[in-house]
Amino acid sequence: MSGGYLLGIDGGGTKTACLLSDENLLVLGRGSGGPSNYLSEGIYTAKVSLRAAVQEALAAAGVEASSVGAVCAGLAGASRPRDRRTMEKALREIVPAAKIRVEIDAFTALAGATECRPGAIVISGTGSVAFGVNSAGETARAGGWGFLAGDEGSGFDIGRKGVAEALRHMDGRAGMTAIAEKLMREMYLESLEEMIPILYSGPFSPARIASLFPLILEAAREGDEAAVRLIREAAGELSRMAAAVVRRLKMEEHCLVATSGGVFRSDQVRGPFAEHLQGTIPGVVLIPAAESAEMGALFAARAALREEPLFRSD
Repeated sequence: MSGGYLLGIDGGGTKTACLLSDENLLVLGRGSGGPSNYLSEGIYTAKVSLRAAVQEALAAAGVEASSVGAVCAGLAGASRPRDRRTMEKALREIVPAAKIRVEIDAFTALAGATECRPGAIVISGTGSVAFGVNSAGETARAGGWGFLAGDEGSGFDIGRKGVAEALRHMDGRAGMTAIAEKLMREMYLESLEEMIPILYSGPFSPARIASLFPLILEAAREGDEAAVRLIREAAGELSRMAAAVVRRLKMEEHCLVATSGGVFRSDQVRGPFAEHLQGTIPGVVLIPAAESAEMGALFAARAALREEPLFRSD
């Protein structure tokens, strides 16, 4: 028989975080695992990551899986009903007696960022997406279509464009850039040509390309023109995602907007993003995230347990 403990999970293309709490949201245990986006990593890897994160949180609190009353997992790659059903089945193997709710990771990130108030969130890490909920409970998203079809403004997008800029410089198709030297140093290369077999042989990893983002950011801080342009272009793309969501939800007059993800830790991204978005939609109020995505998942797990709405109407 299930009990009143809650599990909140945030799973993406790089890592999985899990919180265990009582029904009053007092956190009792934490756990972590590897990537849990089954579309990019495969169902086996996703299951292993989820199980590791959940079991670590349960062990930290000394709680049995059978005592968990509800679970909410906000997962990258869970935007379609079929994908959510797949991941619900995977979680059922880990916590068989609990109520299970699977949402896109942006949904639970928004719940945590605004503490369940209507608004929007823009996430930029390995990938990127914007998501919002209005006071009527209507939802909208922009982006989040993966590295082949989207993820504009993400760490992957910036990393890929940085590599391309360095190769254009090598060809003589672009001006001097510090990006090339930084990439060669980071990857222990004697020439840029050595990068090609690294990129195209063996298993491809968007996270590996995204890990190059800090090098582009470093070059931008040093005033490299190409890097500065790439960072500002990324901020503009993320702003356009946010604006699209705000407009579709008819929240132009007043809308809380939070940001999340590794790319937004940089002032060089946040500054141009805020300038562009507030210049486009003056009614936007930018806020720091109040709580983490996994805490937002705990909010959603409690709402599922109590069978009540998650987002407030105010």
